[in-house]
Amino acid sequence: MTETAPHARRVEPDPAVVVDFDADYVDSFAIEASPADEARAWADASLHGSRGRFGSVVWHGLLRFDLAGEDEARTAFGWQVTTEQDRLMVMDVDGPLAAGRMVFAITDGMATWSTMLRFHGRTGRVLWAILGHGHRALAPVCLDRASAHLGTVNSNRGAA
Repeated sequence: MTETAPHARRVEPDPAVVVDFDADYVDSFAIEASPADEARAWADASLHGSRGRFGSVVWHGLLRFDLAGEDEARTAFGWQVTTEQDRLMVMDVDGPLAAGRMVFAITDGMATWSTMLRFHGRTGRVLWAILGHGHRALAPVCLDRASAHLGTVNSNRGAA
């Protein structure tokens, strides 16, 4: 019998993660994680594809987030890193249409990616009504790819 790779699935957001953001929109996706994994590794592997064109077109262009420069301290992918611990990474961004927060957490053998948005007006809500479909389709794919990447990295570490 062949072992199948884990797949991300949509889960209920952890109230402890969303309590202080006053979000208008929240979603969370989870996938099995190694006990040795760190939240930063999951964020880096999950968001790897957002470097360059995606970040420029979607985050900065369409959502109009005020992204930080790549070389700015305490940032990742243009978002401000507001919390970075082994098992928790919180990233925040703001812009004229919405404020955003992404949380990567490792708990109970699961890596969870939560996305939150607080809209500053009707335009952000309408835009997210369209873009949100793509986000909900891409987020689990990104977690699946991150799992495959981190599984390879962890396997290689074990062999060293």
